[in-house]
Amino acid sequence: MHRLSRDMPTPKHFPAYDDPRAAGPGVLRPFGAPCASLRLFDREPLQGWGSPSYARVVPPTSPGCAGPWAHVQLDLAGEVKGVQFDRMGALWIGNAHVLRLTTPEPSPEGIRWQLQRDLTDYWPLFRSPSNATLQIDNTVDDTYTGILYISANLTFYPATPSTAPAAEALLLPLHAGLAYGENAWEAAATVGGENRSYTLTLPQRNLRLAHIDVYASGHGCEEFWYTNVPDEDFEPDSGACAGGTYREIQLYVDGLLAGALYPFPTIYTGGVCPLLWRPLTGIYSFNVPPYRFDITPFLGLLNDGKPHEIAAKVFGQGEAGTWFLDMVLVGSHSCRLKGVPAPRLKDGSAAPALGGEPSPMSLHPGRVAEAAPQPQEVPCRPAHGA
Repeated sequence: MHRLSRDMPTPKHFPAYDDPRAAGPGVLRPFGAPCASLRLFDREPLQGWGSPSYARVVPPTSPGCAGPWAHVQLDLAGEVKGVQFDRMGALWIGNAHVLRLTTPEPSPEGIRWQLQRDLTDYWPLFRSPSNATLQIDNTVDDTYTGILYISANLTFYPATPSTAPAAEALLLPLHAGLAYGENAWEAAATVGGENRSYTLTLPQRNLRLAHIDVYASGHGCEEFWYTNVPDEDFEPDSGACAGGTYREIQLYVDGLLAGALYPFPTIYTGGVCPLLWRPLTGIYSFNVPPYRFDITPFLGLLNDGKPHEIAAKVFGQGEAGTWFLDMVLVGSHSCRLKGVPAPRLKDGSAAPALGGEPSPMSLHPGRVAEAAPQPQEVPCRPAHGA
């Protein structure tokens, strides 16, 4: 056993700054070289509040590099020096939320950091040109001097017959869209357990697999929700936050609970203790992953061609503090299904909607729902590379 010498000098301050790093494995890339790379931002200076930056996204269409791709990767790098708080940010492509992040606090000499995100599941975003929206609100003045410089690019890897994702894929941002110049955070903010909802009508009625990614992060009095005091013990002038310590991210389909997940207690730069974010950044702080909800069991309801409400909320959220919620639906549809007719009762009336009034079958046991007719098959498109 090794012992520390009594003569060893005792550090009188925290070790000097270094470029922050994220622990954990990087994004797995396929073998072979990429077929295209697209630069979105090149040291984009961010020094304003509520002012998004924009870039044009023109996906590759050349032979051998047209989608779908085996792998699509986002690489983002940042630089900042001086004095600055950690800042929250996000990137949208084609109105779809693809990255939630926070930035590190700098040193006077400056630091750099980088992150990677696998966007292969989101490849339908790149079927056609669109816009990228980057927003990291940042205040720069005589006290807080740190200007954020952000670079980002997309890399595309060609698919082979064995690595191509499903060609029959669907991606839908579950919000009303981002207008040019709009503060993207305002619509995503929820307080006091509010819902973030969207009315969805599927463009096709043959979706067979689907999930919803919910991007969620707590801020203000909700940043350290796991330390909040119960409402009955809260004193307004105590400096503490109310709401208790329990939070749950919930997803609803037409008012029915479709899933619930516990949020991860991400420690942003500056939180709790420097040892938790320097030189290794807090887990997930650079790249806050979305919470994924499988809604495949609800496709029998959603595939009817009618509007349905999708809503996310944070159960237990206090009255102070904010959770920013945004949703993206990712799915694949069967090229053999031409829509699934709704089941009907033997007397000819429609079966009750899921989550509606009590089932007539429970009131009249003699009424039995017939099995829905078998979906009609339609020809499939050839597989990639066939």
